[in-house]
Amino acid sequence: MIRSRKIRFIEPLGRAGRPFNAWIRRWPLLGPITLASILHERGYDVAIFNENVSGSLLDSPEAYDDVCSADVVAISIMTPTAHRGYELADRIRRDAPHTTVTFGGVHATMLPQEALAHGQVVCCGEGENVIEDIASGAINSGVVRAAPLQDLDALPRLNYGLMRDFEQLVAERRRRELYELPVMTSRGCPYGCRYCSVTRMFGRK
Repeated sequence: MIRSRKIRFIEPLGRAGRPFNAWIRRWPLLGPITLASILHERGYDVAIFNENVSGSLLDSPEAYDDVCSADVVAISIMTPTAHRGYELADRIRRDAPHTTVTFGGVHATMLPQEALAHGQVVCCGEGENVIEDIASGAINSGVVRAAPLQDLDALPRLNYGLMRDFEQLVAERRRRELYELPVMTSRGCPYGCRYCSVTRMFGRK
């Protein structure tokens, strides 16, 4: 039996003491969950480690060993989590040189060369159309600029169960049905405000 390739996604910790942490602790980013759901549906061995939910990856030897045994580790970074993402990537590359470390997310899209200094692959923009090429090893180095996804309805139903400790997060609510699952109904924005990253990331449709 051929082993399915092992892909691990990481959402890094936010910086200590920042109000933003309360938001990313309550609602995990949809990017890693979406990409993991695509790969899981296609037969890959996939899991997500969210440090904002499960705590530091480096404090869990079992989880860290699991990540280091992956073929590909994909780290999604925003500016508040970029430093931590780079720290984890440098550690994984040291301890698991066979593993391909990939960066995606808004910060990596805006500063791909910075991210590339800490990993082998950087995905700029939306990753749905290239994630399987990265997961399969067809793309294993450099900066990738993916074509935008044209139809959100083509995405599989999101599998939140791929995230380690997701049930623990839901259990913190008074009743399970009161947990607010985030959904994505559109991407992009028609306005293009100078201070905003949305149109640079997703376009103006």
